[in-house]
Formats: sequence, C-alpha cells, structure tokens
Amino acid sequence: MRAQVLNEEISEEKEEKAKVKRIHMECLDFDWIFNSYVDDDGDQKCNTLSFMRLLEDNDHNSKLYKQNSIRVFLTMLWSKYYPMIIFYKLIPFLVNLIAQNIVTLLGA
Repeated sequence: MRAQVLNEEISEEKEEKAKVKRIHMECLDFDWIFNSYVDDDGDQKCNTLSFMRLLEDNDHNSKLYKQNSIRVFLTMLWSKYYPMIIFYKLIPFLVNLIAQNIVTLLGA
C-alpha cells in the first residue's frame, strides 16, 4: 500500500513538471540610441540619426538587416510610425488630391 501511494505522488510530480514550459527570452538594450555625444570637432551628434544613416547607407541585403536585434528594432519603429504616416501624410494628401479634382471638375 505504501509503495503505491509513493508511486502516485511521484507520478503527480512528473505531471506537474511536464506542465512547466520553457521560454526563450531576449532583452535588447537600446538606451544608447536616445543619447547624443560631442564629436572631435565639438559638434553635437545624435545616436539615433547616426544609426538611421547607417541603416540607410547599407544595402538592404546586407548582413546588418539579418541581425535579429536590428529586425526587432525596425519592427518596433514601424509599428509606432506607420499609423502616424497614414494619419499625417497619406490622409492629408488624399484630401488635397480630391479637393483639387473637385475644383478642376467644377471649374471646367
């Protein structure tokens, strides 16, 4: 009887351990991108601008864009700026385009 109770307790512990799932977590430290520095000429430089120029100057097929940290960073930027681009650039452009077409059609 005692052996059976122990086996049941052991099997319950195994079931609890089987329910535990492993996760892989990565943390990215991008605090440096919000800092600025003074170069050798005494000019104030912004890390964000330097980083964006680095991304701009590289070929889109380069190894830089294949790094996971860069991809995560660009995804975060895109998710923030995409709605702003739509709201502040595309919608006013479309309103202006439609208004000009209406004026052109009414004026003709």
